[in-house]
Amino acid sequence: MEEAAGRKELEAHWVRVCDRLRKEIGDKAFKTWFGEVELGELKAGKLRLYAPTRFVRDWVGRHYGDRVLAYWQSVNTDVMNVEVNLVPPPAPRRPSDIIAVPPVPSSHNYQPPMPRMGPAIGRGNEELTQGPEARYTFANFVVGKPNEFAYAAARNISEQDLPLPERNPLYIFGGVGLGKTHLMHAIWHAIRERDPKTRVLYLTAESFVNRFIQALRTKNTGQFKELFRNVDVLMVDDVQFICGKEASQDEFFFTFNSLVEQNKQIILSSEKP
Repeated sequence: MEEAAGRKELEAHWVRVCDRLRKEIGDKAFKTWFGEVELGELKAGKLRLYAPTRFVRDWVGRHYGDRVLAYWQSVNTDVMNVEVNLVPPPAPRRPSDIIAVPPVPSSHNYQPPMPRMGPAIGRGNEELTQGPEARYTFANFVVGKPNEFAYAAARNISEQDLPLPERNPLYIFGGVGLGKTHLMHAIWHAIRERDPKTRVLYLTAESFVNRFIQALRTKNTGQFKELFRNVDVLMVDDVQFICGKEASQDEFFFTFNSLVEQNKQIILSSEKP
């Protein structure tokens, strides 16, 4: 009973700390950095919090560590130190819990991994052989106030199992030169590095429109639909280019809905809100 009462008191203190943080840094920043941070345990003066990703863990510790500690000490003098860790991994499953799944038979129904698609650099299939720019990574991205939240969301989505319902679609909006394309390419690289088997398709909206028009002219829309609706992650850069092109808008709408219904991730960038 005492342990349960102590836990309830700790949770009440966490609510008060979160309220102060929200008032201090604003709702937007609070949701970005603390929305998925979980309360851990207090032992020997050390309070543990758990973050969903390494990036959130490092950012919270580096930018808000002293503030969080001060807020905790104002509501609980037993707290001498606050430590932000990654969420503990789930306990290993017992052999009896594991269900054997037979391998996928080799047949005409098997869908091989999708080819990489990079930015539109020409007309036709040569763009299928192009990957996103190798230099556009998170390590090379310059973070500032105008793009801080977009950067955080991009890092967050690239470090977790997809899709993320609360970030589907992820829509990156900003003016020219703020790094939208850089972030799109960085997400592609990070997802592929974390899980090379993930079928990630990246292209510009102009390329989407050009390929759709080509499919209409050659009466090959079936192959077009198969290409875009059998991916794990669809990334479309400069999606505002589709605006006003009714046939392309309709096809994109159907593609969008098909992927959402399959529980796949969509990531878009645009110069328009």
